[in-house]
Amino acid sequence: MTMSYTAPRTCTVIERSHKNNAGRCSYPLEELRHLDAYVLLGAPGSGKTTSFEIEGNLSGCRFITVRNFLTLNDQHAYGDETLFLDGLDEMRAGDRDGRVALDQVRTKLQQLNNPRFRLSCREADWFGANDHAHLETVSPNGQIDVFRLDPLTEEQVSEVLRNNSEVADPSNFIESANRQGIASLLSNPQTLKMLVSALGNSGENIFPGSRAETFELACRQLLREHNCDHQIANSNRFDVNTLLHIAGKLCAILLLCGRQGYTLLGESPNFNFLEINDLECVNADKFDSVVHTKMFNVLNNCAEPCHRQIAEYLAARFLSEQIKNGLPLRRVLSLMTGFDDGIIPDLRGLSAWLTVHCKTGREEIMAYDPAGTLMYGDVRNFSVTQKIQLLNHLKQDLQND
Repeated sequence: MTMSYTAPRTCTVIERSHKNNAGRCSYPLEELRHLDAYVLLGAPGSGKTTSFEIEGNLSGCRFITVRNFLTLNDQHAYGDETLFLDGLDEMRAGDRDGRVALDQVRTKLQQLNNPRFRLSCREADWFGANDHAHLETVSPNGQIDVFRLDPLTEEQVSEVLRNNSEVADPSNFIESANRQGIASLLSNPQTLKMLVSALGNSGENIFPGSRAETFELACRQLLREHNCDHQIANSNRFDVNTLLHIAGKLCAILLLCGRQGYTLLGESPNFNFLEINDLECVNADKFDSVVHTKMFNVLNNCAEPCHRQIAEYLAARFLSEQIKNGLPLRRVLSLMTGFDDGIIPDLRGLSAWLTVHCKTGREEIMAYDPAGTLMYGDVRNFSVTQKIQLLNHLKQDLQND
């Protein structure tokens, strides 16, 4: 992606050691320069490395990857520089015990007489209070604040697109994303870059012809690993089609159970989260492979789908595969309907996408919620006969009201 603009970033406090400005939550990154040590978390592709490169190239600072920091024998070359250590997650990738990498970082910092430092990590690879407490022992003042990099704002997305030579009409690009229901994906710099690259091949930034095609493209982009270190560490990683199947299964379980997400370590914080250890139908390696992509957001050891609509699309995709392989459609519908034989309100999006994916059951499914089918799914590829049937169902519902 050809661009000449890097958006100034802000971050939000999620763990705090000191009490200064205790009532404030969000800060521009440059306002953190007075801190002796902090951790910057974020989703894959959120801009952690770029932010650290900018800050680490300032006078008196040094940008270095955690891998190089631990591997290269140059501990006498740092002087009094503030160290921007990027990518703790890349050292934890594929490691059986994720604590080892952090302990190695702590050991080397101690050998350097505890210099000022900043450390970045994917949120899914951050061990919360445990990591926080151990890093405090090597902070110059014994304090560590933990921040999460904020998503790009609408204004920043517009500015990025205006400075991108592949985007002929930024406003139209954003409007198209809004119409297709994937505007939230624009707030992640890497996903924004991937969408521009994928949709800009024609030179006109034309989005796919249907909403379903756009979601399929977005899901495939979200599940791809673009970090070389993670690719190498996970060389046996599942292919994208397998990951789509796994992600769909995880999303279907959540939606049909009425839960919010999965807990990664220990007990669930509340009823809204399922413990992955309780799911015998999901292999732990497959679960990890999906959770550590942009498909899920991870906070406080809990993983949630990055977007409700994405989860509904993938869940319907998975359920359609199961129906094709012999799962009775009526059994699926019984899980999605209430005592009044109507679609449960929280599952209207799932039902709508199921009419898109499950062609053999489309006519039966859409009869349960014709309005939801029209609003939440994608009727573009319905046959003329099916569109007429949908209109008749809508007419019947209006008459019944």
